[in-house]
Formats: sequence, C-alpha cells, structure tokens
Amino acid sequence: MENINFINQATKFNGNIYLFYAIDIGEEVDLDKIRKKRLVNTKDFASSPYFKNYHIPLFFDIESLESKSRSGEDFIKYDSYCISSKLHQFGVVSFCYKVPFNETIDDLRTKLVEIKKDFDFKAEQEAAKTFERVSSAIKKPRFLNLDSFYFAVQVDPIKGAVSPEEFKNMFGTKIASLLRLETLRLSEYQEKEILAATTGYSGLDLIIIDSEGAFSMMDT
Repeated sequence: MENINFINQATKFNGNIYLFYAIDIGEEVDLDKIRKKRLVNTKDFASSPYFKNYHIPLFFDIESLESKSRSGEDFIKYDSYCISSKLHQFGVVSFCYKVPFNETIDDLRTKLVEIKKDFDFKAEQEAAKTFERVSSAIKKPRFLNLDSFYFAVQVDPIKGAVSPEEFKNMFGTKIASLLRLETLRLSEYQEKEILAATTGYSGLDLIIIDSEGAFSMMDT
C-alpha cells in the first residue's frame, strides 16, 4: 500500500493487469492419458478444503516458446508472466497472465488496449503449441472453435489520499472506458451503467465488475 498525500490526474499508480483466456480445443480431453504419457509437464495443485472440486483441471508448465508480439518484438517488453495454465476435461485450455504496471489511469487506459492485442496473439500461439502436444488425448480435436476473454485491473490502495468513493468520482469516467477497452470517453448512459455495477466499498477496497472486465482498488 502506497502512502501519498495528494493525487490528481497525473498521479501514477502501481498495480497489475490480469488477462484470462479460455480456448476450445475439442470435445473432451483425457487428462489421465496426458499424465500417463507425460504429454506436458504437469504441476501439483492444492485444492481448497472448503469447496467441493468437480472436473479438476490439469495444471501444466508452458514450454519455453518463441512467442512474439504482433510487431515481432520479444515479449520481454512486458514484465509479465503466466500465473496459471490449465487443461480442462471439457475440451478447453486456459491461461491467466499477470502484467504489473506503474501508470496514470489515462495512460493505463491506452496501454491496456495494446496489451490486450499482444496477449491475444500470445495466448493463441501458446494454445496452439499445447494443442499440438496433447491432440492425441483429445476426443474430436478442433482448435480455436470457440474462445473467451476477460480481464481485471487491480490498483494498489493509496493510504491517506482518497477514499474509494472519492477515487471513483475522480477517475470514474476513465475507468468506465477502460473497462470497455475504449480510449475515448463513453456516453453518459454507458458510464452510469458501468459505474452502477460497483459492488460496494470495504475499508480501502473498491470493486467494479463489468461484462468485459473488472476494476479493483485493493491489496493483492
């Protein structure tokens, strides 16, 4: 948590962008066959004792890939890493990428659009690589028949500067367009619709959940 006495539109915030991808690779995946034949390097998964676990996915390490951005630059330009890569019995491979940032809200809004485009490409390339490795364990294999995407932006709280409600009042317009991956201001109706989805305030936490993405101000 940062200690800042005053914030304005030029203030840079620390936080993380989380990008979630789910890509269809077939009708059904035989996870046991993948384990036995060691088609991918699997990882241990500690399930929560508080929830029942149905259709537990297979966690695996992404192989060292020559993933490039759309411009051909190495992905090292992002201080990012994949925090989750899973194969699901119901025919899906999923990834979650974490990208730290230190940006103004305005710059973050612009940067997020480009990051999303680059990681769309990266996720597809890594899914294709995974599909090639495990296709023998897939019933009716079919790559990229369907896919889905969601993202979350997490901003570290600013202790002593503003309350979550004041933060939303100050940056709400930009947060709304950020959640729709737009660089320009949305209509007043759209802004109200998105910001009305604030789930509430708890201490220094602020959470806004939209159909395409979520924004939170909280410690991780």
